[in-house]
Amino acid sequence: MTIKPLFISYSRKDKKEVELLVKTLHAAGIKTWQDVTSLDMEDTIPQIKKAINDECSGMVFYATRNSIRSDFIKAYELPPANDRSTKDNDFAGIYYVYNVDLKKAEQALRNISLPPLSNINGVMVEHAKGFKRLRENWLGNSTKLLNAFKELRQKILARIFKSMTDTHIKIAINTYVPTPETFQPVLDFDWSQLSKENDFFSVDHWQNDIRDAFIDVRNILSKKNIKTLEISSHAQLQIGFAFGYIFRRESFVLKIHHQGQIWTTQHEINESTHLTCETNEIKPGVKHMAVGISIQQDVKESLNQFVAAKRREMGQEMFNRIILLSPKDGCRYQIPDDVIASEISEEVRQEIIKAKKHPITDIHLFAAIPLPLAYMIGWRLNACGKIHLYHHDKSTLTYQPS
Repeated sequence: MTIKPLFISYSRKDKKEVELLVKTLHAAGIKTWQDVTSLDMEDTIPQIKKAINDECSGMVFYATRNSIRSDFIKAYELPPANDRSTKDNDFAGIYYVYNVDLKKAEQALRNISLPPLSNINGVMVEHAKGFKRLRENWLGNSTKLLNAFKELRQKILARIFKSMTDTHIKIAINTYVPTPETFQPVLDFDWSQLSKENDFFSVDHWQNDIRDAFIDVRNILSKKNIKTLEISSHAQLQIGFAFGYIFRRESFVLKIHHQGQIWTTQHEINESTHLTCETNEIKPGVKHMAVGISIQQDVKESLNQFVAAKRREMGQEMFNRIILLSPKDGCRYQIPDDVIASEISEEVRQEIIKAKKHPITDIHLFAAIPLPLAYMIGWRLNACGKIHLYHHDKSTLTYQPS
């Protein structure tokens, strides 16, 4: 089952705000159809009609004093979307985001055959002073916009999964390249454009955007009793760690596509040892620990450079100890299958749990491993404390906080 995109109806005068709306939906794998990215050079009106009637699963109307006055929207977007919603049960209808007084919206749209706006599916942007529009200072008030857009996202996710009975769904998570058309996921976390932004891997972006999106998805999947997530992913390792950590083993089974195989977390773990563990004690009493995992290449030198840089910056040691985990057969080890991958991921977890007896509150992960293994390790990191992830900059061969 593949969910078609949502048509975004808006005024280009509100472009900045709509960019935030679209990013909020994309963060949770909800695809959109927007004029600036989906129209080609042909005549606009036929493409708009085709998108609404055939290519989209619903519409989001961003109602502002600009958009409710748009003759184009009132002629070519809202009427056909409303008409389709009365005839097609697969069309979700129109989701309204009100950034304008409701009475003004009803007055401006009075000549369009729409249900009473107060009775339909929508969210309201909260304003401190009535419905004064956010203009030059809209970025300073963007929290109110973001809260409304997140509320909308939750409504859309609930609608997507409302009638779904499957307990196994496909999810795509990609930052390097767009999602392959052959995979056909229910949710498409296509972050190939978002990841180009400088702050995509920042702590703030994770806390304010990505984490909330993952949690929204997790909550609706748990509510619908969806247990198995089949994943196609081409992304940075921290995405795998973070996804696995949110969708962890108490609730979900992960099945990750990898080089013609599917690596699953659904394995009984045999007692075996694939990794060697080197522990370097640095400063007792410090509650942070670094864990380096070297599978595809040795992270030891880059990790030591990071530790030395932090020592100079802070004037003291950052870590209690450093644990270095690597295959017995040496780095650049090729993990043959998901059974071995599961055993390795459990070994990593057990080493972290043993080290936490010192005590440790914060775990810092530095890794050079296959992406599916990051999902599998993240999936097992419950009860391991606060996790810090790092991005390896290949141009400088250094680790940066993520």
